[in-house]
Amino acid sequence: MEKDIAKLTIENAITFLKSIKADEKVLIAHGHDNDTICSAIIVQRIIGHFTEAGAELFPLKDNFAVSDSDVAEMKKLDYDRLIVVDIAHVATDKAMKAIDHKDTLFIDHHQPIKFKSAVYCNPRLLDKHVYMPVSYLAYRLYGSFGETSRVAWIAAVGVLSDHGMAVAKDLFEFMYKLDPKLVGEKRADEEELFTHSTLGKLAKVLDNARVVKGREGAVFAANTLQILKSYKSLINGGTDDTARLKEWSGMAEKEFKRLVTDFNKKRKLLKGNIIFYEIPSVMNIKSSLGGYLVQFCPGNVLVLAQQKDRTMDVSFRRGKNDKTDLNKMAQRAVKGIPGGAGGGHEAASGARLPIKYLPKFLKQL
Repeated sequence: MEKDIAKLTIENAITFLKSIKADEKVLIAHGHDNDTICSAIIVQRIIGHFTEAGAELFPLKDNFAVSDSDVAEMKKLDYDRLIVVDIAHVATDKAMKAIDHKDTLFIDHHQPIKFKSAVYCNPRLLDKHVYMPVSYLAYRLYGSFGETSRVAWIAAVGVLSDHGMAVAKDLFEFMYKLDPKLVGEKRADEEELFTHSTLGKLAKVLDNARVVKGREGAVFAANTLQILKSYKSLINGGTDDTARLKEWSGMAEKEFKRLVTDFNKKRKLLKGNIIFYEIPSVMNIKSSLGGYLVQFCPGNVLVLAQQKDRTMDVSFRRGKNDKTDLNKMAQRAVKGIPGGAGGGHEAASGARLPIKYLPKFLKQL
C-alpha cells in the first residue's frame, strides 16, 4: 500500500497545535505568493480552535527567506509560538538561532532545512522527490480539527497556483463534488483550470495583487482573504477591497499579454536548450509569466530575469519533456558570485544576484 506522505508529514504539526494554550499568542510568518498566503490563512483558522487570541499574520520581507530584519520585527510583537509556512531558507546563522527552538513550527516543501529544536514538517524528509504544496498540507492539517469544506477552495487556489494538482487529487475530487461551478463538472487538467475555471480566476486575482504591488499587494490579498466567507465576493468585487483586487488584476493581465508578445520577439537561445529572457517591467511578474510560457517550451529550460534596483531576480522553469534539476542548476549558476543565492525545487527554482554579475551567471548556467 502506498504511503500517505501528507498524513505522515503533518503528525508533528498536529501535536504542536494541540499543545497551544488558550492564552498564548501565535504568529504566522509567510511569504507573498498564493501557496504561502493560502497556507497561512488555513493555519490561522486552525489556531482559532485552540486560542482565544487567535493568530496574527506576519508577512516576511522576502518571499522565500527569514531574514535578520524579520526576526527583529517579530521580537517586537512578543509572541509565544511561531509558525512559519512555505519558506525555503533562513538567511543567516543569527536568524536561525532566533527561531530554532521548540516553540517554532516550520511547515515547508522545499529542500529540507536542518533544525536542531524546531518542529519541522516537510514531505521531502519522507520522499526527496515529492512535490507537495504547503496549501495541501494545511488542508490535510485542517481536516484533523474541522470540516474541510470550510477551507477547501482556499487550499485549491494555493495548490493550483503552485502547480501541485497531481499530488492533491483527493482535494480536487472533493471540490468537484462540493462545488462544480467552481471547478467545472469536467475533469479538467491544470492548464484548463487556470484558463477556464472560476478557481483559475480566483488564483489570478489573488496573485496579481503581488504582481502589481509586491509585498504590499500580498499583504492586502492576505488580509482580504482573512475575512472572506465565500469566494463569490472575490469574483464579483462586492466590497471595496475585492474591487481593488480586481482592478489590480486587470492591470496585471494587460501587462502579461504585452510581455508574452515581447518574449516571442526577444527571447535568446543560450547553450543547449536554455532560453533566456530579461523582463522589461516594473511589475513582479516573472513567476506567473514563467509558469505560463513554459507550456510552449516543452523541451527547454526557461530562465527569466528581472531587475530590481541593483539586483537581478531570476526564475527557472523546465518544460514537461526536460528533466534538468533546476535546484542544482540555480545553485551552480550563482557559485562564486558575491551576494548570490539560488535554489528551490527540481522543476522550479529561483536565484538572486547583484546585476553586475549577470554575465558570469549566464556563463555558469
